[in-house]
Amino acid sequence: MALSLGAEGITYQAPGHWEAAVSYRYLHSGSVFIGDREQPQIEAAGQNTITDIHSFDVGLTYGLTRRFSVSLNLPFTAAERSGIDADNMRHLMHAGGLGDLRLVGNAWLWDPAKEPKGNVLLSLGFKAPTGDYSATDLFYRTNGPVLRPVDISIQPGDGGWGMVLEMEAFREIAKNLYAYTAGFYLINPRVKNGTETLRSTPGNVVINSVPDQYLGRVGLAYVLWPEKGLSFSLGGRNDEREHSQHSHADLLVVSRSRWRGRSRPRGGAWPAAPPARSGCPPWSRRSRTAG
Repeated sequence: MALSLGAEGITYQAPGHWEAAVSYRYLHSGSVFIGDREQPQIEAAGQNTITDIHSFDVGLTYGLTRRFSVSLNLPFTAAERSGIDADNMRHLMHAGGLGDLRLVGNAWLWDPAKEPKGNVLLSLGFKAPTGDYSATDLFYRTNGPVLRPVDISIQPGDGGWGMVLEMEAFREIAKNLYAYTAGFYLINPRVKNGTETLRSTPGNVVINSVPDQYLGRVGLAYVLWPEKGLSFSLGGRNDEREHSQHSHADLLVVSRSRWRGRSRPRGGAWPAAPPARSGCPPWSRRSRTAG
């Protein structure tokens, strides 16, 4: 984002410089919960829904000053959902493509020149409904397949404009060892997006909601190979969407490369996506600086 860690130590993104980043996350879900209680008997009976989502985040950050920057995030997904349809057979549904972009402004709380080994980044911006929120695929009824909206869990977008609040912080606690935390909250004013749920029927139409979302992460990162920017992080993540809460343990190895040369503006900036979103601490991301 606006921070790099390499052989030269901590360096903040310089004014007038660009930083690019690409991150990947894979999600597999096959457990069934009612409230906060897992229902293993449903999975044992083969009646559970199985979801697999591949997420790619592409973004840019442009440094305005040492403390302020602007960021753009373009998320892409490829997802599938396996479930028991109305014909009592298991079928797959697919969706993917561009998700909802985010544009935010970022500000370091303290002057980087005075706080080189610890700081807090605050971000404020918006989310635009650029992702498809009514993607369709075949759903199998007792009398044959029909084209239906896919489940909300694999829709690339949610159909709403939103306000984005983000925070991330780091502190060096020993040589090459850093503690970090991050948070993300998405406020979606729109209540429903007009897309029917997968199992709506003519006599019982249910419309997808546009939920608020939050996510938090805390952990440690250690620089294994400073000269090459190779770091290792271990942390925990907690996120919630539409009253569905998930806790995770993250084990992550991140490699970062830096290269110098005259950069060409591309019309955007990498988001202040917290490590929980992007999958890595802010100092381990790939950056391009003008030299």
